[in-house]
Amino acid sequence: MSVGYKELQDVIRKLQRKIRPHRRIWSGQSAPWTSASPHLMEERNAKSLEAIKSNSAREHLNPSTNLLKNEMLAFRPDWIFPHRPTIFTSPTAPAFCGHLITEANVKALGGGVVRRNYGDLPPATSILDGTGSAEDNSVKHLRNRVHVLQIAHLKSMQELERCEKMLQAQTNINRELALEIEELTTSKISSANQLQRRMRDLELLCEERQQRIHTLQAEIRQLKYAREKLLLKIRDAEEECPEESGSDDEGSDVASLSESLILAARELAPGEQLLELGIRSGSFDSSVVGINSLTFILCDFYDFESQSTPLLMGNRPEYNLSATFKVTVDGFFLRYLASESIFLEVHQAIRGDFKLIGKASIRLSKLLQSKGIVKEPMLAVKSLCCDNHG
Repeated sequence: MSVGYKELQDVIRKLQRKIRPHRRIWSGQSAPWTSASPHLMEERNAKSLEAIKSNSAREHLNPSTNLLKNEMLAFRPDWIFPHRPTIFTSPTAPAFCGHLITEANVKALGGGVVRRNYGDLPPATSILDGTGSAEDNSVKHLRNRVHVLQIAHLKSMQELERCEKMLQAQTNINRELALEIEELTTSKISSANQLQRRMRDLELLCEERQQRIHTLQAEIRQLKYAREKLLLKIRDAEEECPEESGSDDEGSDVASLSESLILAARELAPGEQLLELGIRSGSFDSSVVGINSLTFILCDFYDFESQSTPLLMGNRPEYNLSATFKVTVDGFFLRYLASESIFLEVHQAIRGDFKLIGKASIRLSKLLQSKGIVKEPMLAVKSLCCDNHG
């Protein structure tokens, strides 16, 4: 295998050495042909124009012959009108070709030299010359050129239609993609808005729950404080009353009062407190308030509405009024407790009208000094005509 390869390389080198001088000679001889080519083409075009002008009537030839010639001219190979002679097509090639390349040598070169075989084609002179004169050949040549241009135009139109169809298809694809992108963008915006609304709802819910937690914590503190106060007050009531009966009655009153406060303290917000005012009964002088007289008591506290007892008959009525006030403990309220009092007014109803028959007051500063309860067993009612007790 290696010996055959070396022999092949030697043959290639020998052929290359033989071809080089012939190529130099051919290059020198082809220069005149190349320089004379433009002059020949101009001369031929001038003769063609003269033939068209002078012999326009000599165009009625055989249609089959003209068609055959036009087809042969339209599909002529490149070797019919060579622009540049080669060492194989030049008429001077036999003069300087000392060695011919045979078929065996071509096969041995392995692709270095390619020989073209065009089959049984007519010679170039028969196609160019035809059967008519030079003028006829020029007209035929122009017709052939027109035919070739028409074919090229048809191919260009077909290519243009194909490109137009492809462009239309691509435009449709782009339109569908744009619609899909728009739908995705709209969906994204809608999802983002939903997510933001959901986040706001969750934030509000968290705030409400946090506020509820603070409220429950405040209620727990209030209940714990009320329980401690209840226990302390029960102890103080037991220590102040030596008799067992009296201590039992007072303990029950304090217990009932504290239970009502505990029930109301469940709805307190942070910083709020409850103040309860109780009016049990009254005892009036019979000279001022008779047995058939109707009386009631009116009390005012802070900025709340006036509270009134039921309208009862007699000079020893049992009012049993319990008024609860929800207050916010701040500096202004503490100042009010330290300097103000609760005023009680005793009114008597006479024939659809009423008149003031006495007044009493309780200092609120005692609430700041005591443990949260101020109890007045007997409160004097001041009157203009006489002194009454209630």
